[in-house]
Amino acid sequence: MGNNSASAIASHLTRTFKEVKYLFMVGIAGGMPQHVKLGDIVVAKKIVQYDYGKREDSEKFSLKGEPLLASEPLLKVHRYLALQKDPCPWKNHLDTIVDLLSGQNLGSDFGFERPEDLEKHPQVFCETIGSGNTVLKDAQFRDNLSSEYGIYAVEMEGSGIADAATMKGLNFMVIRGICDYCDQSKEDKWHGYAAGVAAAYTKALIEVLPKSSKSEKNCSTEPNSPNYVTISSPKNDGEVGAISTASGTVAMKDQSSNVWVLVHRAILKGQWWSQPEPVVDEDGNWESTVYFGEARDIGGKFEIAVATFSKEAEKKIEAFHKRGMATGNWSIPIKFPKTTSNICTVTVKKTSH
Repeated sequence: MGNNSASAIASHLTRTFKEVKYLFMVGIAGGMPQHVKLGDIVVAKKIVQYDYGKREDSEKFSLKGEPLLASEPLLKVHRYLALQKDPCPWKNHLDTIVDLLSGQNLGSDFGFERPEDLEKHPQVFCETIGSGNTVLKDAQFRDNLSSEYGIYAVEMEGSGIADAATMKGLNFMVIRGICDYCDQSKEDKWHGYAAGVAAAYTKALIEVLPKSSKSEKNCSTEPNSPNYVTISSPKNDGEVGAISTASGTVAMKDQSSNVWVLVHRAILKGQWWSQPEPVVDEDGNWESTVYFGEARDIGGKFEIAVATFSKEAEKKIEAFHKRGMATGNWSIPIKFPKTTSNICTVTVKKTSH
């Protein structure tokens, strides 16, 4: 398909289905044999579009832009799966898929069985995936990508999906099953198994995704979360000015945590600005003043996130906030710290200054 077509299709999809919250790109990929084996799964924690850059001569090529980071809420669900007592919570789905495919009398050459020298069930890696617009069948180039960018797998749609999701402010994840090694031995034998294992893992991940109601569709409950927060105002898809008030509720079971509000421009994934510490009353109602960018941001979308954080994470958030208050400089964002609760988010549009 290629990244350009993938981005266009994803953009059309999100315009048609306006309630879409997550975008998954699931399928096959070529793997780096020094890292992964046929049938293994690679979940992209970041995506490098390795053919987007500047060609200065036949030997020198430099990438443009930064790697695209996978959405933290989905990575947290992936980490939750990894902590389960059963190391393969998705293996039943895989067994079902293999049985269905084998029942189609496609023959043993189709490649559904793992070789005896490999583990019965595939291994899962959360690493960097390379995305480009050409089919890769070059072992030397493959190895160069692995050594230079830490890439574990290569495919052709992930970067386009990530771009479309980021522009819409949606969570996204790329999940790939390894079907070949991007060299002269490349063939289609493992396509069925690799696609099946990626689908099985994705189904297991979706099954533990936070459930949300219509009224609080972005206030998700993380499994086994000790605390729970909501945002009651502003509403999702609402309008805000340069300075607005946000409020909601918090059910605090872990008294060593505190509530904080973070904001970012919807197109800047991973870059958050800390807001004044919310005031929380004895009934668990919180309220905070929230700042939405500069005058040039009118018409832009912002995401508000509220969660509870440990004392260690809180020190980092508070330090950034105090520096901003003292200097008036909000240009240096922070990464979203590890939470001790669910993360509740709403997306709003800035309409005035």
